[in-house]
Amino acid sequence: MLNRLKQFLGLSQDETATVPEAIANAVDSKNITATSTLTVKPTGKNTPKVKKHTKASLGKLTKQQLEEISRSEYGVELDRRKKKDDLVAQLLKEQKQTNKKG
Repeated sequence: MLNRLKQFLGLSQDETATVPEAIANAVDSKNITATSTLTVKPTGKNTPKVKKHTKASLGKLTKQQLEEISRSEYGVELDRRKKKDDLVAQLLKEQKQTNKKG
């Protein structure tokens, strides 16, 4: 079936065999030039900015958002079955402990 398709397209078996050779000739290693190397420099700011959350700002968020903040910033898992005020208090407690350590 593949041979019939080749005949239909007007390709012979000899032409299909030379395609890899043509690709190899097109990618000649002699014509490749090296580019400059990538250099990554630090910005000089070693301490990341930690956002201070207040009771009022946390009170505006949903339980899901509170849980996301606790995971990403403090690595703490909150129990969303608790009241929102309890979650806010726990998050503020973790923030206070993190600020004492750092």
